[in-house]
Amino acid sequence: MSSEKIILEIRREAEERVAAIRKETEEGVQNIIDEAQKEAGAGYAAAMKKGIGEIREEERRLISLAGLEANELVRETKEKGISDCFSEADKRLSDISSSVNYPAILAGLIEEGKKAVGGDELIILTRREDLETVNGIIAGEKCLSSGEGETRDAGVIVLSEKLNVRIDQTFPERLKRMKKRLTHDTAVMLYGRI
Repeated sequence: MSSEKIILEIRREAEERVAAIRKETEEGVQNIIDEAQKEAGAGYAAAMKKGIGEIREEERRLISLAGLEANELVRETKEKGISDCFSEADKRLSDISSSVNYPAILAGLIEEGKKAVGGDELIILTRREDLETVNGIIAGEKCLSSGEGETRDAGVIVLSEKLNVRIDQTFPERLKRMKKRLTHDTAVMLYGRI
């Protein structure tokens, strides 16, 4: 074989090797690209899943927060409505002392106070303008006397010095004692249920 043929043969073999290496390299590069795309796709899917989860969690949090704020607003509105009712009741209670039913109301308050104290020698305290009415109510009853000046509110205070018991039957005090039950009843009347 001549040197030209040998050189051609070497060149041909070299070109075949270069082509094989090139093909192998291209296949390796393609495998790397395919693998990278798979990893990128998986990473993208994981990132999307995580992002969607975070968005849904934030959405739930915001809906929950909005629900809490709405409930607070409803509660505040209901409380204001109930408070307005009690303000109106206070105004009306102050007008009762000038009504024709007031002596009967005082008599009922005195009787309730007597039952609550349950003792003898009771003193009925009242405001100055009600003293005459109270004296008329307790006239002829043993162990009852009246006094004035301890209250400026309509109603009476039933006092037993012997038993050291005091029952405040004035309108503001009775309203305070009844407020919890009245609040519930008022809420039911205004809003159907609490």
